[in-house]
Amino acid sequence: MSDVRSSLRRSRNPEPSLRFLFQNCIPIFADADPETFNMDPKSLKEWITEKTKTVIVGHIAGQPCDMGPIIYHTRTYEFLDSR
Repeated sequence: MSDVRSSLRRSRNPEPSLRFLFQNCIPIFADADPETFNMDPKSLKEWITEKTKTVIVGHIAGQPCDMGPIIYHTRTYEFLDSR
């Protein structure tokens, strides 16, 4: 982990998707939907814990994730202000 951080500090343009490392956060990846390769909203519930701070959604190849269930889970667990 420290090797990644030190290499990012040397970079003029650190990779934005790795910014969580500077906040001492640990990414947990949800399962992918086999049809769209996006996050499977059903698996999201299994991965949410009391330590969860946010959900970062990546839409793959122009195919948007099914945001309805994702927003529902973030509101249910009240760790994110979903709009």
